[in-house]
Amino acid sequence: MGPDHPRYIIAEIGSNHHGDVALAKRMIDVAKRCGADAVKFQSWRSTSLVAEGGYDRNTEDAFGSPQAMVEAYRLPPPQRDELAAYGAEVGIHFLASAFSVEEVAPPSRSRRSCARSTGPTPRTTRPTTTWRC
Repeated sequence: MGPDHPRYIIAEIGSNHHGDVALAKRMIDVAKRCGADAVKFQSWRSTSLVAEGGYDRNTEDAFGSPQAMVEAYRLPPPQRDELAAYGAEVGIHFLASAFSVEEVAPPSRSRRSCARSTGPTPRTTRPTTTWRC
């Protein structure tokens, strides 16, 4: 970061793909057309997003059960792999915020094209692990 370094724009997609890989790919395409250098998703499991017993304390509403919604919107490893490969194909970096240690490993088919860095981020002092593919 700084005047002698180019800007690096990250398009936050998060879970706005609603579990739909085709929609996620369209979002990646739009981010690329808008000049983003990377897209960032969220990676979780139903057990890493909601504390134990949390699903029991929440009831169904018009959208269904909270656990069903969490499962529907998550990005399982095969989908994550597919989107990371698609990002590489269109020329944009793929990033994912992991909600647990199990999600920290890079996409299995993209390991050779990933760079791993561990250290404090600009906004935190605690070490974090980042995969850039």
